[in-house]
Amino acid sequence: MLYDIKSYSEESGKPLKCTIKALHKGELVRKVTLEYGGIYKVVPDNPNKLRHRDKVGTLVGFKVDKLNNPLKAKIKFDETGIVGYVELEDLHHFK
Repeated sequence: MLYDIKSYSEESGKPLKCTIKALHKGELVRKVTLEYGGIYKVVPDNPNKLRHRDKVGTLVGFKVDKLNNPLKAKIKFDETGIVGYVELEDLHHFK
């Protein structure tokens, strides 16, 4: 699986939105737009990745690198109220 991550809609140098495209053998499998206040479910593509699997939470921020590119999503989980960091590519829209 190959992931294309692009951030946009920045405010004071910090990303407010980010788009993740999941590609498999050159085909677009999934596209997710992450934005503050959105509700997402953690569903990793790797079956061995069990941390935070199937938890639902609200996006409250991004962990960024020195160039303000998003590395991880800061999620406040609904069932516990605890804030944790999740890989961007593990998030899916929750309806």
